[in-house]
Amino acid sequence: MTPDLAIRIAGVLAIFAAVGHGFLGDKILVRQGNDAFTRVCFQFGSLSWLVGGIMFLLIPTYFSGAERGILIYAFIPMYLFAAIVNAWFTKMKHLGWVMLLAVVLFAFIGR
Repeated sequence: MTPDLAIRIAGVLAIFAAVGHGFLGDKILVRQGNDAFTRVCFQFGSLSWLVGGIMFLLIPTYFSGAERGILIYAFIPMYLFAAIVNAWFTKMKHLGWVMLLAVVLFAFIGR
């Protein structure tokens, strides 16, 4: 597997995680009767994952060398933290942490 392919896979997985988190999570929050502020705060995670996924898709085309590594290493902690928190709070019953961890692994391979 080439580093470019690995980073693109990480980007696609990150975008899927963001869309799933945003859509399904908002449905659950509405059903629970949460206020608009809580829902907006929840969507910041989705937005950051989406931006990270788009950046992962753009990295092989527009960045090389040190720039590439800096960008990848800037986004890896965000996904790793999200995976750990997801696994912790769901007691590993929700598979979101697996997808987020896959993003981290593919991004690390693509560095």
